Amino acid sequence: MDESKERLLEHLASILALHPEGIKEYALVRLLKQENIPPFADSSLSDPLHLFHVHFLLFHCLYLLKSRMITLGTGDLEIHCLNIRLIPLSQSQGGDMTRFDPLQSYYLDLSHLDRTTRDDVSKMIDTFWQQWDRHEKRAAACTLLDLPEDADSATIKRRYRHLAKIHHPDIGGDGKAFANIAAAVAVLLTP
Repeated sequence: MDESKERLLEHLASILALHPEGIKEYALVRLLKQENIPPFADSSLSDPLHLFHVHFLLFHCLYLLKSRMITLGTGDLEIHCLNIRLIPLSQSQGGDMTRFDPLQSYYLDLSHLDRTTRDDVSKMIDTFWQQWDRHEKRAAACTLLDLPEDADSATIKRRYRHLAKIHHPDIGGDGKAFANIAAAVAVLLTP
């Protein structure tokens, strides 16, 4: 490992030690940028491809640090864009070096950074927003039907039959409420 990457790993470890509750990825990148740490100092976070490069390089370094800490038995890292934090090895779920972590494999392979194009990043962003929209619609449907988000299809159908007996317009119910219920059920039962 080259000397600059080694210094960056040590610096990341010291920053994380100052944030025992964890730090968000954006806050960590902003801190590295403010401290003029290459390659984060010159990054443009408004450009999706540059943002991907910054994200990838940070996670690459974090996974290197995680592997080192586990190997040395000094701790572990929780790595998520919403919370990056040091954790004692005794509390670690990832301390088992034999467990396969696809994200770690992805971020440690620098060829992914080199091969990912602007078009690939756009597709990743589009896929994210489609999944987000689906999640939001599912959450709203569960709320409308007063169901837990992990309700199975049998539970959803039972709830629909119960609500249909109350709201179906053929039995004096509210047609608009029934239409909303039917639409919510369709969202939940669509694969």
